Amino acid sequence: MVVIMNTQLEQDENDKWLGMRNQELLDYFGSYGAVRARNSYGPKGHKGMSVLIFESSAIGYTEAERLSKHFEEGTDRVAWDRRPVLFYPEGKRKLYGNKTRHGYL
Repeated sequence: MVVIMNTQLEQDENDKWLGMRNQELLDYFGSYGAVRARNSYGPKGHKGMSVLIFESSAIGYTEAERLSKHFEEGTDRVAWDRRPVLFYPEGKRKLYGNKTRHGYL
């Protein structure tokens, strides 16, 4: 599994947070072979954290590892924990991520 952070998008008319949908995440990271996506929700809506799930095989592990490497250049968990930049200068949302490890979830 790979955790994706900063997937919270906006608030609706009831002040509930909305975020990237499961299919949107799968499409966004389509070249990495994730089989499912799940989002984290709380009483105020989307919490801005999502998980991409890969098949439980060597291929799935390799794909999760490959996506995790995508986030090593300043968009990993450490960068997220150090006051992340939410958008690139051109306005595109900046996503952060890392491969899950024991204790992350």
